Amino acid sequence: MEAVRVKVLNFFMDIHQKYTSFQLTDSNIASNNEKPIVNWSKAYVPTYIPNEYEVVKTSYSEHVKKIVLKNEQGATIIFTVLNKASKPGVDTENASILKQININGHKGTLVVKNFIVTIVWSVDDNLFILQAETSEDTAIKIAHGVKYKE
Repeated sequence: MEAVRVKVLNFFMDIHQKYTSFQLTDSNIASNNEKPIVNWSKAYVPTYIPNEYEVVKTSYSEHVKKIVLKNEQGATIIFTVLNKASKPGVDTENASILKQININGHKGTLVVKNFIVTIVWSVDDNLFILQAETSEDTAIKIAHGVKYKE
């Protein structure tokens, strides 16, 4: 049986003293063969958000999609989807937690710093960043609820 070449994106982290940058890069390997909170199509969207949060702003372009949510106390949740050309940085200097986690079978990084939980992970050609003024468990639940909407 002839091997088939498939495109795979690798998730790379570059850890520096004051921040960690994230990037998707192409590589080739051989192979054998809920309800969204915004009305976007052909996009990844969170399907779980804590009840007390509501959408206050959205932006949608070819390269960046963003949803900003707030609760009555002013705490925010920011969900961002970037394309593979992006190379965002996350401030990890003096973070109280910096660890690898699994989001629906995909490798991710969780950072807790100054009461903000940041989760970065990738799926296909997309890099996701979730920044939440919530508990670590709630942020992970939000990340696990991200689904592709046709």
